[in-house]
Amino acid sequence: MSADGTAREVEQIRELLAGLLTAMGFAASVDARPQGECGVHLTVRSEEVGALVGPDGQTLDALQYLMNRMVRRRVGDPWFCIVDAGGFREQRQHAMACEARDIAERVRSTGRPFTFPPLSPADRRTIHRALVDDPEIETVSLEPAVNGMKRLMVRRRAAPSPQGAGGGSSEPAPAG
Repeated sequence: MSADGTAREVEQIRELLAGLLTAMGFAASVDARPQGECGVHLTVRSEEVGALVGPDGQTLDALQYLMNRMVRRRVGDPWFCIVDAGGFREQRQHAMACEARDIAERVRSTGRPFTFPPLSPADRRTIHRALVDDPEIETVSLEPAVNGMKRLMVRRRAAPSPQGAGGGSSEPAPAG
């Protein structure tokens, strides 16, 4: 896609969110920057950031979901957007990664697995990524998703089978 084409879609998506926020009664400005080939990172600036984010980011997640539905209808696949307000998503990612590492240390020292309550796909992905390089710890998403939310278990990795013992792991692979 050409740079002009990309710039056009980025601006169209920015205007879509700005119009939606105005229709919702928010006084806000929206900045947009490309995110990969077909994505847009939208940053909302407003005095009403708390109302836009909502409890645990639920309002922001709902706004992002709605925006992505609108973007796919107006701009088309494969375009998508990430909506942030007040730096919430970056702060949340950092906090989740720190919590994941603390829990991994607890699991390592006690040997007992830890299960998070149901988490959004973005939070599960953050935890998986924070612990993926830990040779002693693994993460496993549990049970079917309910509204995209799944519990996530952090546990010690199973010891590798001795060579020639003929065993493979029957453990589920980490999922997002």
